[in-house]
Amino acid sequence: MTDKLDDAKLCELTRADTSLAIAECIDGLGCTVYEGGKELTASWVSHMVEGLVGVHVSNEAIVGTQTKARYFILTRNQQNDSFQLALGPFNPDDLAAEWTKANRAEGRKPAVSEQ
Repeated sequence: MTDKLDDAKLCELTRADTSLAIAECIDGLGCTVYEGGKELTASWVSHMVEGLVGVHVSNEAIVGTQTKARYFILTRNQQNDSFQLALGPFNPDDLAAEWTKANRAEGRKPAVSEQ
């Protein structure tokens, strides 16, 4: 089982879509959101998503040997810059399959690497 997906894979999955996003969340560290083939770096995005999925961010140092990432599929409302939880949580191994299903449900073709 994969512990965490790399940034390039998350960017690749999201490159063809701007209405669905992927959030990679790690308790204590927060969430990173990917949409349209890139990481969304605005701090309001991660704060909003952390509240949606219930991830707590610690102000103290975190020491551990494992990073357990959970992944969520989000929908984005471009008009008011908000996100809603669509599906999840998923482990890294299940995310690509669920992302493909979500895209097909929205009437989109999956990216080549997802087929």
